[in-house]
Amino acid sequence: MVKQMLTKKLFRDMWAAKWQFLSIILLTALGVMLFVGLDAGWRDINLSLNNYFTQQKLPDLWVSSGDVDQATISKIETIEGVKSTQTRGSYEALAKDLPNDPTVMLNAFDGEMEINQPVLIKGKMLAKNDTRGGLIEEKFAKAQGLKLGDTIKCTLQNMEYDFLIKGMIRSPEYIMSANDIMPNAKRFGYMYVNSASLTLPLNEVLVSVEKTTDSDRVKKQIEKAFPAATIQDRSVHRSTDTIFTEVQQFKSFSYVFPVLFFIVAALVVLTTISRMVDNQRTQMGILKALGYSRQKLYVHYLSYGFFPSLIGSLLGLLIGKTLVADVLWRAEEGIYTMPTHYAAPISILSFLVSILSILLAVGICFFSCRKQLKETAADLLRPKPPKSGTRIILERFTQLWGKMSFHSKLISRNMFRAKIRSFMALFGVLSCTALLISAFAMDNSFSSLVNVYYGETYTYDIKAKLEQNPGSIESYKKRVPAETVEGIMERPVSLSHDGESRAINMTIVDNHQTIIHFSDEHTQLPDEGVVITEKLAETMGVSKNQSVEITLSGDKRPIKTFIADFASFGTGQGIFLSRKSWDRMGKGNFIPTSLLIKNPETNISEYLNRTDTIARWSTVDTQIAETLVLMDSMRGVILLLGLFALLLAFVVIYNMGILNFVERTREFATLKVLGYYNYEIRSLIMRENTILSFLGVMLGIIPGILLANVALRVAEPEDFVISIAIKPISIVLSCVITFAFSIIVQLFLTRKVAKIDMVSALKSVE
Repeated sequence: MVKQMLTKKLFRDMWAAKWQFLSIILLTALGVMLFVGLDAGWRDINLSLNNYFTQQKLPDLWVSSGDVDQATISKIETIEGVKSTQTRGSYEALAKDLPNDPTVMLNAFDGEMEINQPVLIKGKMLAKNDTRGGLIEEKFAKAQGLKLGDTIKCTLQNMEYDFLIKGMIRSPEYIMSANDIMPNAKRFGYMYVNSASLTLPLNEVLVSVEKTTDSDRVKKQIEKAFPAATIQDRSVHRSTDTIFTEVQQFKSFSYVFPVLFFIVAALVVLTTISRMVDNQRTQMGILKALGYSRQKLYVHYLSYGFFPSLIGSLLGLLIGKTLVADVLWRAEEGIYTMPTHYAAPISILSFLVSILSILLAVGICFFSCRKQLKETAADLLRPKPPKSGTRIILERFTQLWGKMSFHSKLISRNMFRAKIRSFMALFGVLSCTALLISAFAMDNSFSSLVNVYYGETYTYDIKAKLEQNPGSIESYKKRVPAETVEGIMERPVSLSHDGESRAINMTIVDNHQTIIHFSDEHTQLPDEGVVITEKLAETMGVSKNQSVEITLSGDKRPIKTFIADFASFGTGQGIFLSRKSWDRMGKGNFIPTSLLIKNPETNISEYLNRTDTIARWSTVDTQIAETLVLMDSMRGVILLLGLFALLLAFVVIYNMGILNFVERTREFATLKVLGYYNYEIRSLIMRENTILSFLGVMLGIIPGILLANVALRVAEPEDFVISIAIKPISIVLSCVITFAFSIIVQLFLTRKVAKIDMVSALKSVE
């Protein structure tokens, strides 16, 4: 019976203060939802990819060499830790019979595809002796209008090969199917064929490593045995590296932003529950007088925090795990060729965060009611005497105080005397502003990185990829209709220093080039040595003038050189050297692989399209747009963060407004008796809240910039240097959105002035 009565009272209290309880539910849900959503998002992607890679036997290492023979394979297989190997030939071909002359990556397997097995979507797998059939990428086939039974003609090293499409596939090594910045099925695809279909040598070994073996150790042993080989592991292979970099960013974000939400939620819950328990003082006295034990009363009042936080945590777990994680997955699907979606179980960390949210609310309840429950029933039945009025700090400045209007004095006294409530309202607005500014700052920083790279580091208008044996750069300078034409030679190489090696990109530039800016001061490269990007130098621990070795694919004699200088690149980490430096190394002629074109004439597209030695070309605007699309998943997280910031602001501002109104009902009723109209009282409330909102917005600017800087540092990928760059308009927009949102919520709240019950509000407290 006793338990039943307290339960009824609990539900009545919750209904009477439904908006305060709802705010606790929402605040708890928001904090848990954001953490669980980001946590589940990266775990789902990570689990799905790892399952996919395991099932389809993605290699651990890709070993590229000029010509792979049986002796090479046998030597690799004898290395401790190597589980199995697979040889193949990998070559870029052109499908000139298809629109846009797309590039087709031909992967010619020697024997059964035991490693890197593709997923068959349609058709059938190739037989061992099938020299005419091919398995084509499903996305590429759809984009090109190809179907089973069609023939695709590929041109490779001045030879033509016809392949009959036997099946459509998806491959684990082409999560990101692209030979440029952004996947484009109209421009690039891949095909798997048997090695007997080509007359070219095998040039790549796929290596699978034992689970108990460190792949880095195996990689170093292969490098030692085959110094001429270029070796990539999953951490640098473009497809796997790109997607796992984003997974790491999601993981980093899940530890940064929810912290602020929980801090705000804790402070608001503390204020809300403290006020609610204080308002229950008389009822505590009645219950004590009726014989209820302190233990039962503790359980009853702890329920004020337990049930709302429990509901909020469960909602946060459910919505975060399903909705938020699904949004992140769909964002990745828009860019990558994702495998089957496996939902990872809710992590222990997510459960811990949910439990801590509940314990936090319950703990606040405990400390709020502990002091009052120690008092006797007689003391509790007497309302707590009001605090004696004290002079606020402004009253000490008599001249200023004397010039202030009555309304200004009233507002000032209320703000200074209700310090906790004022601080909470201010802190809520500050937090919302900081979150919005950090969201805008990160978006601006990503955009700035791309724009600086393609506008200040590289200053070309068009980049044209050349075919093999394209001719001299001097001939292009004469023929291409443009003001400036420069050639670069790009080669994948292995860079070694102090026992560590990395597969990177090496770029050789023509003498006296002007298009690539290696720093703010210069565009020229030294006649000796190489220039390394600062981030790569930091990663490898290389200093200026230190010796390094460069190994070209298929070359058994590494190039011994030194670091001449550093280059400031936001992305595209690698090494650069001048044509003179390359000639000194004696590794062949300078053969351009791409043209950088600046200030072209109007007929440039016609020229590029009809020139046989130009494989493909793109404008800088296209490259910027494609790079920004590649960052869409990160921008999706940023948009989600902005939405959560607005929800947080709504809950905090509304909750603080409700508390302010409830605590000052007697004061507002008194003003009505003194002749104030409803609109005048509403004006007083609005002026006070406007001041707090304005202060909160202004004080939130610097924390927002600092928060964005922390988030960028934590989530910065290994191949990027992201400097914080926020536009003034973004700061203004964040402040305006938060301020306007606060005013709208306050306008909604001030409507309650007309509903004040004058009789109950003005009852004597004693």
